[in-house]
Amino acid sequence: MVDPQTEARGCFGDGFIASNSPEFRNEEEPYAFAMAADSDDDRPVGELTESDIEMLQRVFPDGRDPRVHEFSDLSLSHQANAEGRDDELLDAPEAGPSMMIEKGRVFKDLTALKRWLQHYAVLRKRPYRVLHSYEKRRYTVVCDKDNCSWRVCARIQKITAKWKITKVVGPHTCAEHELTMKHRQLTSTLIGKRLMGILQSEPNMKVRTIMRIVENVFDGYKITYGKAWRAKQCAWKMIYGDWESGYEQLPVLLNAMKAVNPGMHYEYIPKPNAWIDGRQIFFRAFWCFPQCVDAFRHCRPVFSIDGTFLLGKYQGTLLIAISVDANNKLVPLAFALVEKENKDSWGWFLRLVRIHVVGPGREVGVISDRHQGILNAVREQIDGYPPLHHRWCTRHLAENLLRKDGVKDNFELFQETCRQLEDKFFREKLEKLKVATNAEGRDWLNGLMPDLEKWTRAHDLGGWRYEFQCSNMAESFNKLLLGIRGMPVTAIVTFTFYKLVAWFNDRHTHAVGLQNEGERWAPKPKTFLEKAKERANTHTVDCFDLQSGTYEVFLQAGTTSDGESQESRKHVVVLNDLSCTCGAPRQYHFPCSHLIAAARARNFDLERRIPQEFTIDKLVLTWSPRFIPYRDAGEWPPYDGPKYVADPSSRWTKRGSRKRTRHKMVMDQVGGRSRRGRRTPFLTDPEQYECGKCGRLGHNSRTCRWQISEVCIV
Repeated sequence: MVDPQTEARGCFGDGFIASNSPEFRNEEEPYAFAMAADSDDDRPVGELTESDIEMLQRVFPDGRDPRVHEFSDLSLSHQANAEGRDDELLDAPEAGPSMMIEKGRVFKDLTALKRWLQHYAVLRKRPYRVLHSYEKRRYTVVCDKDNCSWRVCARIQKITAKWKITKVVGPHTCAEHELTMKHRQLTSTLIGKRLMGILQSEPNMKVRTIMRIVENVFDGYKITYGKAWRAKQCAWKMIYGDWESGYEQLPVLLNAMKAVNPGMHYEYIPKPNAWIDGRQIFFRAFWCFPQCVDAFRHCRPVFSIDGTFLLGKYQGTLLIAISVDANNKLVPLAFALVEKENKDSWGWFLRLVRIHVVGPGREVGVISDRHQGILNAVREQIDGYPPLHHRWCTRHLAENLLRKDGVKDNFELFQETCRQLEDKFFREKLEKLKVATNAEGRDWLNGLMPDLEKWTRAHDLGGWRYEFQCSNMAESFNKLLLGIRGMPVTAIVTFTFYKLVAWFNDRHTHAVGLQNEGERWAPKPKTFLEKAKERANTHTVDCFDLQSGTYEVFLQAGTTSDGESQESRKHVVVLNDLSCTCGAPRQYHFPCSHLIAAARARNFDLERRIPQEFTIDKLVLTWSPRFIPYRDAGEWPPYDGPKYVADPSSRWTKRGSRKRTRHKMVMDQVGGRSRRGRRTPFLTDPEQYECGKCGRLGHNSRTCRWQISEVCIV
């Protein structure tokens, strides 16, 4: 029999050995170290010797352990990244004390490069000057000291159009004693960019507070009041855009809000017969949110209106209509931007409020001052809508009386006269007031007599004021707008949206908590009801007609909780009508202590006759509607409607800061002497001065003795 190996050699020649035919060089060699002469055998390979490891470390000085197989090595795995979002890579990184300028750093544009270099230079207290600045090629900065060689060069990349630091010459060779606390790179734009997030959340921040924050953030640098003010304006412009574009973007913003909040109504109208370069001029804008309209359905039928002037680059007035919930918390209803308060603007605003907020078939009361435009607007009749019941703010009337007679004590006496619930006591107070005032004051009072129902509770038969004597509900909301009035119009609209979002969420949570605790009445009416029940314990009740529920309630003489002495009185109560001769149920739409005493005698459930607008259930329904966020501008729906430009004739021409506080009224003033020695009742109490530097009361910034380190940054 022929050996197969011998046969193969005979076929192919003596010098050929097949690749699958191993040649055993040493039959005594162990199998673990035996291998084919010309094949890729998979049997184990011996480990690296110490000399092999030493050699590999010399050949590959990359720090990788030679004993780790290259297939298993992870030393370079951090460089294996997919190219995804590049905003963090391209934006200028935040410059901190440990940040170094490095060659090869990339910025998305020249603006980002400049901003980063400015921030870096300010933190290092090393000002520089620009040597080359060509936006299509290069940007070079050098130290502002002539004897210093520090230099940073950057060039634009041809393909990506990004800017890259190509050369860094450093470090600084200038002497340390040449450092200064004034820095040319600490500009208002840089400060505004740095504080943009802070000012977005705190738009009412005072300029002097910004000065203190800058001193803290930028390691001791002090800036002037003017630079801090300009920084605030720059931040607002970065957040909301400038004032001119705000008027053009206003309908786009309102349309975006309406797209995700169906039912929202807004109107955006141009100035009649006015054009600039073929474009119409902005005149007025109105907006109301459906959530507020739904909330008002569960509130008492009364609201207040007022206007507040704008403080930005352009003049104007913001009109508001505002109501209250069961707990007397403000419920904003509608807003409008108009040219000024006049007959046309108030008529236009109230007409839209009646149509889109109040609705047909519901009678409401309106509380306001006696602006002639409002007086004309409330008298307007709209088909299908009941008339408005106008009531005057008694605080504004008291202010007018003070201007007539100059007697401060008459201010409170007039308001006390207006608050009287019975005609007898009203006449007594009125006669006392006429004696206390002068002839001009008496003539003014006589002029009010034909409209007693508009300013006295004793003659307000419908009780359309409820418990509100003045229009302070609208003025309270105006206080929230103190810092907003100087911002672009788009910021004002944005503020109203997010303020309402916060209020609806917070107050709904509070109302639901009270509901879960089993409360029936809102906290405010609950307090009134408990006090009335306590007073009812001291009353004596006699029944006169059981069928109609007519009772006589006797009040014993005594002293009230306010220290006022009261004589014994008798009141007639009719349970079927929920009426009392004291007048309180008619005015407040809420039971008085006399009604409660009579109901107890009759075993009558009086609480089920109290209006539902005071209950916790209505409070929950008031704040139940939810707002939908309108997201970023890039995701807004397209807007193809009209856009109007700002009115150049309404631009402020007076230099300097605007008057931001409302005109001082008597309740804000105390007697004293002016700086010129004249006695006047219109000076602010010195004890109420607030220092613009430290925020404490009793002194101003010029007389402040507190050290900077002791001033808390808010």
